[in-house]
Amino acid sequence: MNKSNILYLPLKKKWFNMIVSGIKKEEYREINDYWTKRLVETEGNLIDGFTFKDFDYIEFTLGYPAADNTDARARFKFAGIEKAAG
Repeated sequence: MNKSNILYLPLKKKWFNMIVSGIKKEEYREINDYWTKRLVETEGNLIDGFTFKDFDYIEFTLGYPAADNTDARARFKFAGIEKAAG
């Protein structure tokens, strides 16, 4: 079995529920050292001076659930990363 490359993002209940229901279509992260280490590659899709990692899926979690708690997880096909203007 081929292991998928998954980006895990824990969220608070409000944001998790909005994503699961389809109200919230995007998730944002501040550009800082922590997120740069998780999201930026040295090779790949160069966008505004950033080369972002590619993932197969993005999995939003309600906080940090147990591995078998499927109700607190929502997985979507990864659609890419964009750097916001500003």
